[in-house]
Amino acid sequence: MVKATLYALLFTTACASAGTQAFRSVDVGTFKSEKDAGTFEAVLDVRTPEEFAAGHVPNARNMPVDQIKARLPELQALKTADVAVICEVGGRSKAAATALSEAGFTGIVDVQGGTRAWKAAGNAIEK
Repeated sequence: MVKATLYALLFTTACASAGTQAFRSVDVGTFKSEKDAGTFEAVLDVRTPEEFAAGHVPNARNMPVDQIKARLPELQALKTADVAVICEVGGRSKAAATALSEAGFTGIVDVQGGTRAWKAAGNAIEK
């Protein structure tokens, strides 16, 4: 019992010292509920323009992940707003959420599972 408690304490401390993400991650169901409630000032789809054109979350704005840092000036009005970031399955959105958080954006939400999970849940897409 003591060993298990000590291990848990050490593991928790090690994880905490490794750094905490400065953004929130949510599943597609939570994202849809919050989007429907008007929580987000913007939804950034960080996939390529071709992927975006093939279908995206309604009212999303395309901003490929490799352009995020260069386009920070045009996002400044969203610095304290709730902004969801989505990609195809979650890798690029996490990278974009990290970059935005490191740039001082405080309301970033990473959508886990991405557009693929959004479609799989039967949600509408725009083209």
